[in-house]
Parts: sequence; C-alpha cells; structure tokens
Amino acid sequence: MKRHIGVIGRSTVFVVFFFVLPWAGILLAAEMGFVSNVSGMGAGLVAVYLALLVPVSRAYAHWVFLADVRRINQALARMRLGDYDVVFSVGEERPDEDEMIRLLRNMNWVARRIRADICTLSRHAQEMRSMSFRDALTGLGNRRGLEAVFHEAMCRGESIALALMDFDRFKAVNDTYGHLEGDAVLKIFGRILYEGVRSEVDYPFRLGGDEFGVIFRRTNLVDACDACRRIADRFASENVYKCTVSVGVISTRLGLASCLPDILSKCDRALYQAKTQGGNVVHGFDIGGE
Repeated sequence: MKRHIGVIGRSTVFVVFFFVLPWAGILLAAEMGFVSNVSGMGAGLVAVYLALLVPVSRAYAHWVFLADVRRINQALARMRLGDYDVVFSVGEERPDEDEMIRLLRNMNWVARRIRADICTLSRHAQEMRSMSFRDALTGLGNRRGLEAVFHEAMCRGESIALALMDFDRFKAVNDTYGHLEGDAVLKIFGRILYEGVRSEVDYPFRLGGDEFGVIFRRTNLVDACDACRRIADRFASENVYKCTVSVGVISTRLGLASCLPDILSKCDRALYQAKTQGGNVVHGFDIGGE
C-alpha cells in the first residue's frame, strides 16, 4: 500500500535538500580542495536563498501543508454534495504518525461512518414508509395504501371492481372468546384474502375492525364476485368459530373525476344489501363510468 509521508517527514526532506545538502556540498568541496573561497561560496548560497525565498516558501507551504488542506477541502465539498466515498491513502496505522496523517485517517473514519448511517437511515425510512401503507395486524394494505392504489388506477383510467367485506356476527366471537381469539380470526381472514386475489395486481386491504376490502384491477364485476365468493366460502370452512363474511362489490371504469369516497359509499350500499339478505352473501352491481 502506498505510504503517505507526513508533515514532519516532508519538512525533514525539505530541510535536507534545500539547506543541509548545499552546505554539506560546499564543506566537502572545500575539504577536497575544489573550493578555496568558502566564505564567498557561502555568501553566494545565502544570496540564492534570499532570491528564492518567496517561491521556495510557497513550494514548502504547498508541499508540506496546503496539498493536504486542499485534499481535505475537496473531500468536504464532495460530502456537501452527498458523496461520502472519500478515501485518503494513509497506509497502515502507526503509533508515531504525525497529526496530519491522523487527521486524514479520522476523515476516512468519519466519511465511512456517515455513509453507513445514511444507508441505515435510508433503509429504516423505506421500512417505515412501507409500514405506513400496511395494516399492523394482518399485513394487508390500509386506508392510506388504498388511496394510493386508487389514485394510480384512476390516472391510468382502469376498469376496477371494489369489494368491501364485513364479518357477520363477529361481535359474538369477541364477547364469547375474547379479543385475542377475535384477532386470530382477523388474521385468518387476512391470509385467506391475500391468497385469494392476484398477487401484484389486486390490492387487498383492511380498513379497521372487521372491515376488509379488495381493489380488483383490470377486471369485471362477474370475475370479482366469483373471487369474493371463493374467499367467503374458504373463510367459512377454515375458521373454527364458523364466522362468515358479507361482501358488497361494485364495478366501474375510473376517470380523472373519480372520487374514492363516493365509490366507497356506493360499495357500502352493496354491502348493506348483502347484510340484509342474512349474511354470507356476495352482492354486486355495476355503476358505470365515474
């Protein structure tokens, strides 16, 4: 791995090349008899130092300090733009390394930590967003998810069937066996509902309590009612309390003027008709374009 030379190391190299070696060269030349006027050579070297004082000082500052400062500023500018893939080449950590190398090493750590924290926060935000569209008890969609799916279908002008489902005599289950058993029945129905619709096409949801529903996308009234009948029959046979469900279904072609509350209200009327027929009934009708 490429080793980063620290401030002390670069300062040492600079002093050796610009001060120690020239004077050592003069003294060695005098010792070997190549130079007779040492004082004149020394004065000339001092004159050269004075003439080059400004450019040499700039070179020293840039090489020893400013190059690393510029790299740090560039890295911080990238971080401001959201790029945290910042890596300074500093080699293996040593106990005697100078402060500049430690600063660059700490910058690497900070960048990695921020990047990891951002990834964690992004993942948690995605999970929270997904949870905000899900019913906590059953894992089905909720009212917020229903609104999002309805808006998407409306923008595409899709033909949909909306089903609302309500348990028959569910209060008796809660009163007799307790709310934990009631929640178990809700979970059973949630699973049956999820398995009874088309994955990635239809949208099953729970509005609350024992009120469930489905948006059947790109389908017609007959197919939607058939699917609801299968779901209701399976639920009646699989729960130990023989709880049943009534279903109201409406079909329509959505347009930009479609209104979810109005369509839910019409579907509620279909559900009421199913309830008045004694329960465990699927009742549906077409409402045309909305």
